Amino acid sequence: MKIKHIYLFVILASCWAISLYSQSLIMGSIQFPRELPSVPSVRIYYSGKIIKCTADQEHKRITFSLPKFGRQFRYSIVVTPALDFATTPQVDATMISFMKLAQGQDYKMFNLFLAPKFADPNDTHAKLEYNWRVNNDFIFNQERKIPDDAIVICMDPMWVDRFAPATEFELPTLHIKSDIATLCGSQENFYDESTKILLAAMDSDAFHDAYSKEHIKQRDNCIMIAAPVA
Repeated sequence: MKIKHIYLFVILASCWAISLYSQSLIMGSIQFPRELPSVPSVRIYYSGKIIKCTADQEHKRITFSLPKFGRQFRYSIVVTPALDFATTPQVDATMISFMKLAQGQDYKMFNLFLAPKFADPNDTHAKLEYNWRVNNDFIFNQERKIPDDAIVICMDPMWVDRFAPATEFELPTLHIKSDIATLCGSQENFYDESTKILLAAMDSDAFHDAYSKEHIKQRDNCIMIAAPVA
């Protein structure tokens, strides 16, 4: 019996090691204007999960990490304030088939590709480096289906300014427009719109696995999110 337990432990440890080797993490961030008094909460989905975000109020930045499967070189990012879901009535009307965008829903989609590049093209022994290439992309299918492997950021797409270069170990930083307060009419309007988008995302949360439950309360134009007490 003891030998069987040892064999079982070895098998489980080997499986854990293989899983750890095949799946690593890649960091991502969203940079807000330094002039803002605080960073709003943002909902991000990826691979069927709610991604935990950390707010750096000093540097006005939100950071997060995503699982990276093997040598993953491509990521899709969809920025939209709201999501819709498609069902298959002939199979099961309660089962979600895929995420999609409602007709007329604004969005921006980007394709991020980590392209290899030699530091010196004339030197065959030069070190191979990688640079991110960011291209605008579109959803062409009639159902407006969001790619299953897309990183979905719940945000007004008009707020997006640009992507800043990054190393191969992190995604390019998504920068929010520096005049976001003017674009929204005022800082209060910006925070109010951020709150509405986050509250609307709670409907989508039901179809994603959460790393931890959150307690969300709204007061005036602010939204408070508290982690559960252990």
